[in-house]
Amino acid sequence: CVRRFHNFKQSVQHEKIASIINYIHAHYNEPLTNIRLGEQFGYHRNYISQIVKKQTGRPLHQYIIEIRISKAIALLETGNYTIQEAGQMVGFYDTSYFSRYFKKSTGKTPKEFIRS
Repeated sequence: CVRRFHNFKQSVQHEKIASIINYIHAHYNEPLTNIRLGEQFGYHRNYISQIVKKQTGRPLHQYIIEIRISKAIALLETGNYTIQEAGQMVGFYDTSYFSRYFKKSTGKTPKEFIRS
């Protein structure tokens, strides 16, 4: 009985973590914080940060930025968007902030990326 309860509890926990990760992927272009996610899922903000790091191996903020940069790369590769448009579409509303994180993640500025 105890084993079944433990397995059930782990299954429910896994589903909740998957829901949080899926939510981040669906809402990456919105302002996402551990506070907002905590309110959305009924957990303390520190717990949200812990479980995202445990699941992804990266802190919440870094994980969100990686998703945003990867989406921005896909947009820039189409050639249909300016750097500013791509940054805003993925949740970076300050172009210099976007460029800084883009370079930190890819090793190139968005302009250098477009040219290559």
